[in-house]
Amino acid sequence: MKNTIALFVILMMTLLSGCNENSLENSSEQTIVETIEQVQSSPSKASTAKTYQEGVHYVKVKGLPSEKNEVREYFSFYCSHCFRFEGFIDILKRELPSNVAFEKNHVDFLGGASQKMQHVLTKALIVGKELNKEAEVAEAIFKYIHISRATPTSVNDVRNIFVLMGVDGEEFDSLINSEKVIEQAQVMQANQNALAQTQGITGVPAVIVNGKYRIENAGIDKDNFEQDYLNLVEYLVTLK
Repeated sequence: MKNTIALFVILMMTLLSGCNENSLENSSEQTIVETIEQVQSSPSKASTAKTYQEGVHYVKVKGLPSEKNEVREYFSFYCSHCFRFEGFIDILKRELPSNVAFEKNHVDFLGGASQKMQHVLTKALIVGKELNKEAEVAEAIFKYIHISRATPTSVNDVRNIFVLMGVDGEEFDSLINSEKVIEQAQVMQANQNALAQTQGITGVPAVIVNGKYRIENAGIDKDNFEQDYLNLVEYLVTLK
């Protein structure tokens, strides 16, 4: 099962473009099939110690250095690559050391989608976190867009997703309009803007460690993706 998930993530990493402000296009089904076959035919390598290099495995960004050890994923619910990346994100969260926090940061700069609705989904993610259902909410919204092929066009559409999850509609209304959620959404927007202005992030998904180091997916060992990625994160957490 673990190898299957790793292959799935390697596949996603071969999609070079990611999602950015200009495009929300998906890769072709044929490309996906060919990539899976290529990866499955390659033997897995054992984990070995290696030296990680700036500019190859990670890039130092002018962003918002965090006061605590933190891994922050910048993503969009509208991004198909982000949807594919969720399987590995679940692994990453489980494997992080106890002194390293994981945060999801939704962005609202993707082209082809209403910025207003993107911001609504940012608030929806925060509502999920307030309800201790962040992972469940993220999964439900991703599936709504990428599996059901539906497009949320109003707050009420998002409300219905929560109601189907068993959340009381009035509780959702209260939370999404609360000062706390609005302020946290503004913080997420400020984070993305600060990084975007300095080219810290140009597309999603993007993972940034301690607000200073962006992981370069192309530099990760494709034959040992999961372990190499985790090792790199642990290295960057200790890097000053």
